Amino acid sequence: MTEGDKIRALVEYRMVQADEALQAAATNLAADLFRSAANRAYYAMLKPLVATVIASRRRSFPADLPTPPHTPPPPPSP
Repeated sequence: MTEGDKIRALVEYRMVQADEALQAAATNLAADLFRSAANRAYYAMLKPLVATVIASRRRSFPADLPTPPHTPPPPPSP
C-alpha cells in the first residue's frame, strides 16, 4: 500500500465517521436530546476538517495563523 493509498483510506474512514455522527445528531435531535445532538453535529463537522488536513498532507499550521480570541496569547519573549 502506497502512502497515497494510506491517506485515501484514512480520509474515507474519517468521512464515514462524519456521516455516522451526522446520522446520530439527527436521531438525537428527533428525540429532543439537544446536548447530544449538538455534540454529534460538532463531530460531524470536525471529521471532514480532519480529513481535509490529512488530504492536504499538512502536518502543522502556519506560525502566523491568527490566535483565536478564546486562546490566551503566548508570553512575551525575554
